[in-house]
Amino acid sequence: MITPNKVKTRIGDLNFYDGMPDKATLAKVYDNLDFIRGVDVFLNFVPATSIEGIRLGVADNTIFIFTADNGPEALDFGSTNLTLETATHGSPGPWRGSLFTGFEGALRVPFVVRCADKIAAGQSSDEIVHAMDLFPTLAKLAGGTVPKDRVIDGIDMSEFMFGKQKKSGRDGFIVYMGKDIFSVKWKNWKLHFKEQDAWNSEMLTYMMPRVYNLLTDPQERYHVLFPNFRNTSCR
Repeated sequence: MITPNKVKTRIGDLNFYDGMPDKATLAKVYDNLDFIRGVDVFLNFVPATSIEGIRLGVADNTIFIFTADNGPEALDFGSTNLTLETATHGSPGPWRGSLFTGFEGALRVPFVVRCADKIAAGQSSDEIVHAMDLFPTLAKLAGGTVPKDRVIDGIDMSEFMFGKQKKSGRDGFIVYMGKDIFSVKWKNWKLHFKEQDAWNSEMLTYMMPRVYNLLTDPQERYHVLFPNFRNTSCR
């Protein structure tokens, strides 16, 4: 898609030439990073890009995806907020954790898809979809194929996204931090081998993994094998 020449946002007009921001736009964005947190500018690009797609006659057959690769950055345990305005670096809402942890707050992100010709508006789902599923999904939709000489962790989600099946086909995934396995998620259950409150806090390794029921314990504090033990902190 072609970047529009001008995009109106809450911090003012952002100007582009041949897809590149001018110096005033760069300065405006950097001066307001704490305010916009990237999201405001991005969301303003979505309708602008949609308009450009309409002009080119391809909007109804174009897939728009809005998502993120991780939860909020650098929030310590206990600092979760239900509104973005009161959080310094974003908020995981009712979930626990931030970037560089294995908790749900680090893993759950918005995932919004628009394809007017294929996906009906106003739908929502609680099914699990992982970012790595985009590779095989978009490859198929673009008429390509994924490599056959290696294991591909992603699952083709095109049938699920287009409403041809109710289930995503994914029940869970393994949570890695570097080469270490921190946890394993299966449906609404979580098995933790290692825990860390924040990127700069002490990391604990358990001989007996901790088990959490995410439906009754979204903050991952109550080990179901020892229900009387409440994890108030990893420190």
